[in-house]
Amino acid sequence: MEIDDVARIFAETQEQIAALQTRISETLSGFEQQTFEGRSADGRAIVVVAPDGMVRRIELPGGLGNDSVPAGQRFNELTWGSSGSDLALTCRSMVEAINTARKSAVQTGIAVLREEFPQAFDLLTDLEPTRPATPS
Repeated sequence: MEIDDVARIFAETQEQIAALQTRISETLSGFEQQTFEGRSADGRAIVVVAPDGMVRRIELPGGLGNDSVPAGQRFNELTWGSSGSDLALTCRSMVEAINTARKSAVQTGIAVLREEFPQAFDLLTDLEPTRPATPS
């Protein structure tokens, strides 16, 4: 193989990579404009994330603290002596809602890419190692 052949193959490869990057960008352009919402099972937190998982908004319909305290007073009540368990519940709810929203974003992104590149996903499935039925 001569140097000219290597240079030609390299140039062709670079062109193919650029074409693939353009195709991926075009495929994801609509996806990148979306947002994804997640809610905690207990309803304490509602979160909106961008496709990259960045948190855009967190809503706490019931406030931060104890549900028995009127909503307008919850922050002060939490600050001056609400139990740590109230705050812990709210934090767990926020994490749950964030994870739910991020999972939705990932699943949507995979679906968009799978539709455009089905052969790549078939190849990935074929390349997955077989997993043992039970861990040893």
